[in-house]
Amino acid sequence: MTIDINKIGELLRGNQFEEAKELVRQILSEPLSEQEKAKIFSDYTLAYMQVMNALNDRYEQALKEAIEDIETLEQEKVKLENKLQVAKVMMSGR
Repeated sequence: MTIDINKIGELLRGNQFEEAKELVRQILSEPLSEQEKAKIFSDYTLAYMQVMNALNDRYEQALKEAIEDIETLEQEKVKLENKLQVAKVMMSGR
């Protein structure tokens, strides 16, 4: 049986999980040629890399957002400290 990765992808994108699972089950129940094994390994590796890259991109974005939030908080802290200093000076002059 020829492995039709595109068909499996179509089924998954269409939320037809049972059909995709059955197709994979059929494929795996038959002996695979070396070429088919290599294609499966190659496709699996590509999918894994794409998932990991997407996760890393999201992690990097979350870190950038956290850093921006910390910088904003730090700026607000400095403003507040300055206002407190002004208030102390004004209170000591009374």
